[in-house]
Amino acid sequence: MRGGLCYSEAVNRRKKFLAIDDQVNLLEKRGLTLPSRRETEEFLKRQNYYRLSGYSRFFQRDPANGDERFVEGTHWNDIIEIYDLDRALRVLLLSGIQEAEIAARTAFALSEGEIHSPYEQYLRRSSYKSPKNPTSIRTHELIKGELSRSKEPYIEKYRRDSSSNGGDWYYDVPVWAAVEALSLGTLSKAISFRNDGNAVYERTAEILGTGKRFLTSQLRSFTFVRNKCAHSSRLWNCYVLDQPAVPDGVRRRAEKMAKTSYDNNSVLSVIVALDNFLYRAEIREGLLDEFLDTVAGSPIFRDGIASPRRS
Repeated sequence: MRGGLCYSEAVNRRKKFLAIDDQVNLLEKRGLTLPSRRETEEFLKRQNYYRLSGYSRFFQRDPANGDERFVEGTHWNDIIEIYDLDRALRVLLLSGIQEAEIAARTAFALSEGEIHSPYEQYLRRSSYKSPKNPTSIRTHELIKGELSRSKEPYIEKYRRDSSSNGGDWYYDVPVWAAVEALSLGTLSKAISFRNDGNAVYERTAEILGTGKRFLTSQLRSFTFVRNKCAHSSRLWNCYVLDQPAVPDGVRRRAEKMAKTSYDNNSVLSVIVALDNFLYRAEIREGLLDEFLDTVAGSPIFRDGIASPRRS
């Protein structure tokens, strides 16, 4: 038995492998108008058919219930336009999130060193609140793990030259060096879970110019979208699991600019939060404008970023 199915049933549900030529035939059979077989085949040699299906399902009649025929009049270029816009949006968001990540690293290192110490304390178990899920890895262990796995030359130097003869070499790594080796997810936890009466958290928010009520949720949402972008995953009609909070005035302004409302779990909610984060931190202005310029010619793409729907 596998997941409630016997082995023979599971095998029967497996799909047949399709060569490129067969993939093109299937698209034609389902009613998609293609530019040419050669152009379609060349695209599918570079881009996984299954990857493309994540976009094409929204142009099909009722794929959730097995009807994978395309809506009449759907052209290959309709899907490719959305595909290309999604790629352009990933590039835009990665650039913005990288800037936010660097600023957050710097603010945390400054806050930790100023309030506590640049050494050791940021690595202690007692320095962080316990995770709500008891099975989750504790924050100090995440930090030590990422330092231990780092191949960065500046971390290797501390590993090699440490005064510690045991396995505690990372206690010699100052926080300003350590933050450069941390993932955005771990950095977010270090900031949000610091167990010192919120002193480091509040100072970090102050340096960044971000409201204390918003920093945690924004960093989590940036991490979620950053991982999507880094793995070239689809953003169009994507549900954001970690929803960012922004001031009501920021949301109203964004919806006025976009000429549409947006869902809390949308990618647009993250774009609005990132735009405000970068502006308040005096790093960059106009990220939201860049997004709106990018999607100006495609209402269907804009709507999938503002109000995701399931296919």
